[in-house]
Amino acid sequence: MSAFDVELLGKMRAIKTLYHRNWLNFWLGSDSMLEVNAFSNSDIVTWHLSNIWFNCMKLINSMNFVVSHIFREGNQCTDSLANFSITIQGLFSWKSSPSFVTSFFDSKQVRNA
Repeated sequence: MSAFDVELLGKMRAIKTLYHRNWLNFWLGSDSMLEVNAFSNSDIVTWHLSNIWFNCMKLINSMNFVVSHIFREGNQCTDSLANFSITIQGLFSWKSSPSFVTSFFDSKQVRNA
């Protein structure tokens, strides 16, 4: 699979997981404009992911879902999570922020938001 396919498959898995946990408000940020555009143009999705893609789109239609582009340099937290994911096998989740990303959050900004 291409990097695009793998990243899109990961996002679809995340959407499915969130849906089944009843987390219906979701803002997806991606550093890939191609991935962002796929959410408005399914022709971009490769044929071997199309069935999974259309099932994912059904879930998205019942969620409050937003997708937007963010430059990789602008999201060090996501980059750290992606680097961590290379070191693990299988699915992994946390109930709170993992310690290796908490330094990216400024508590003053969070309180003022």
